[in-house]
Amino acid sequence: LNDCLVLVTRPEQVADETLSQISGWGADICHAPVFTVHPVENQSIDIGEVETLIFVSRNAVRYSTELIASCARKLDAMDILAVGPATAALLKTEHGCRVTIPEQGVGGKTLLASFDSEYWYHRKVGVVRGVDAPTELIDELTGLGAEVRVFNVYQRQLNPTANDIVDQF
Repeated sequence: LNDCLVLVTRPEQVADETLSQISGWGADICHAPVFTVHPVENQSIDIGEVETLIFVSRNAVRYSTELIASCARKLDAMDILAVGPATAALLKTEHGCRVTIPEQGVGGKTLLASFDSEYWYHRKVGVVRGVDAPTELIDELTGLGAEVRVFNVYQRQLNPTANDIVDQF
């Protein structure tokens, strides 16, 4: 990628690996995060009787410290699931959780397919995600008969300085 300019729009918290890899290929890089990511403030978290927690992203893990602390005594009895290996690795290193990931591939649909459909029927499932995240996983869980609770632990906002960064480059 010598003599190429690559625009990376990933948020600060998750851009390092991408920036490193592209830099190693010899490209010039413009990092202009389109979104900033922030924790959801003033949220009361009651895990209730959730049996399974699904983490949909690394940001879900990064901003779930309060959630995990609220259910620390229950964690060993819960199934902790992640949509992919990067999310699972962060859960293991940050919180010491035993984590299940999809048998093959990455994503919510793949994760659900890793279990017999009867597993989800009447199961109390918590989905840890960001505000305004897509609802496909929740819809699929509901369709499988799961009782779903959503835990929005972070929110994305448009970065007002992204255009300025691109213009300066």
